[in-house]
Amino acid sequence: MTKPQTIREYMDSMVGFTTGFDYLRFILAIAVLVWHSCGHTQGLIAAGEIAQWGASYVTCWILPMFFALSGFLVTSSLERTPSIVKFLWLRFIRIYPALCVEVILSALVLGVLATTAPLSEYFTDPVFYRYFLNAAGYIHYQLPGVFETNPLSGILNVSLWTVPYELECYATLSAVALVKLHHRPRVLLSLFLALTMANTVSSFYIGHPNNHAANFGGRQLVAFFLAGVLVNLNRGSIPRHGGLAVLCAVLGGVAMYSDHFVRLAPLPVAYVTVWLGLLKPKKIPVLMGGDYSYGIYLYAGPMQQAAYYWSDFGKTYLGNVILALVAVSAFAAFSWHAIEKPALKLKRLF
Repeated sequence: MTKPQTIREYMDSMVGFTTGFDYLRFILAIAVLVWHSCGHTQGLIAAGEIAQWGASYVTCWILPMFFALSGFLVTSSLERTPSIVKFLWLRFIRIYPALCVEVILSALVLGVLATTAPLSEYFTDPVFYRYFLNAAGYIHYQLPGVFETNPLSGILNVSLWTVPYELECYATLSAVALVKLHHRPRVLLSLFLALTMANTVSSFYIGHPNNHAANFGGRQLVAFFLAGVLVNLNRGSIPRHGGLAVLCAVLGGVAMYSDHFVRLAPLPVAYVTVWLGLLKPKKIPVLMGGDYSYGIYLYAGPMQQAAYYWSDFGKTYLGNVILALVAVSAFAAFSWHAIEKPALKLKRLF
């Protein structure tokens, strides 16, 4: 029987091919939008009830895969970067310029158009000024008088809640690199497994919140990011095998729907994510024109709220998805071509 290729060997054989990672980021970003339209049109309580009907068996994969995917890809960036300072600079120019522009447009354009407050009060309200703290990762959802009658009352961009945890992911990876543990992947894997098992065992004896897949906390998402890091660092010894991917999908799915065993889900979910990312799909020229996933993530929430607020069609679930997709496509293209891609040229400063 032929020995399966390791992930490293398979990646080396893929030079010149389009990878599934390009599509996976896009698909996951759209999946977030599609799922969030439940909350935008029916409110959080109704969306939670829909999740209990079984929708969360599918939606529970979205954010864990997003974070695992990020961990795997960012680790490759770390390995290519000669210093921690440059690595952090690359993360900064990838995240902050587009985030700052989205925050400014939300406050100075969308907020101005949607607010029910007089503009003199809007621009002098402390809530208005606090909204700009989003650009620093200190999340605030409200602007004065904006979308207060929507089902997600007063929440301008619900997706921003993950930003602080993304920053925490990068800080953790930088700390790992500072102590050179990324050069000792098996030691790092052993530490991760030991902490995971200890956390799992302790959950049976210590009270814990309801943290299964229908209600992931941010710190759990950091664990999925680190699992993606570990799969990348140990890619020379991990086989890429379809049967193993199926097994990990089953184990990950079962674990993510358990209050206790959810802590065991990161590595199986990360393996499935990487396996999918290493597929060789046919190129779609429109999607290959740029990385639009970050722009979709940034602008989906505001566009979904706007669609509900200004359109009767947008008050229906399907209508909200359609209108938001049209608007987000334009803003994501703007974000990539006008902000994100030009900002990446600043890496030459180092």
